[in-house]
Amino acid sequence: MWLFESVLTIALLGGVIGCCAGLVMMLRPSLLRPLEFWGNRWITTSKEMLEKDLSGDVIERWVIQHTRLFGLSVLLAAGLIWVLVFG
Repeated sequence: MWLFESVLTIALLGGVIGCCAGLVMMLRPSLLRPLEFWGNRWITTSKEMLEKDLSGDVIERWVIQHTRLFGLSVLLAAGLIWVLVFG
């Protein structure tokens, strides 16, 4: 029983965090700029790996171009998780 309650609590916290992140990304994406700069750091272990660390991912470019739509999709996904867990 405790395992089910733990999973339920984690799902609840994930849903709340997802809703908050979705709202921020939809309404004020500029608030996440410091987090973006921190998250976009490149950490390589060797010079050989530097060639493989090229940015050019299709999903990354789409998210950058459609920030508000991505925020809305995160918000909807968090709401769906909420409904599936508590509905």
